[in-house]
Amino acid sequence: MDTELNSFNVLPHLKRLSVEEIRQSVKRFPFSVAAYNVHYGSNMGTILRACNVFAATNFIHVGANKWDRRGSLGVQNYENILHFETWEESLKWMRSQNYSPIGVDWTANSTPIHEIEKYEGHPVFIMGNERSGLPECVLKECSKVIHIEQFGTIPSLNVSQAAAIICNDWHTKRRQNV
Repeated sequence: MDTELNSFNVLPHLKRLSVEEIRQSVKRFPFSVAAYNVHYGSNMGTILRACNVFAATNFIHVGANKWDRRGSLGVQNYENILHFETWEESLKWMRSQNYSPIGVDWTANSTPIHEIEKYEGHPVFIMGNERSGLPECVLKECSKVIHIEQFGTIPSLNVSQAAAIICNDWHTKRRQNV
């Protein structure tokens, strides 16, 4: 049993458990987050941390970009991580699981998250590239496209901050609709 990996950065009651025991102890919730061609490896690691904190079912890495595991602070040991080289491969898998892709991007037709009453089924929140967002080929396959309202002077949030806000929004709406 390898307890060295989990002696750092886990809740106190998990410190003496093996990696597999920790993985089995997490109650997963029916939503996932996908990082589509996210450019910076540190952002990928931080999105993965948001998946861990909010107990998402899966973290889906789409694209060839590598990610820096140092940004995830070890949570990669406890998470369900899937990697697909292309959007088409990831979309095929999502459909086979009956998951619903939801784009997270500020576009002309996107809906602010405060107007969403409830997320149906098992949504996969697709987070886009830091520079270019989500391409049209992704947006057209999404059941909806949502955005986080912003009131300052810059046009966007960091992608990992946006992922954490979206995960929290999913949980808030889940609790309100129970």
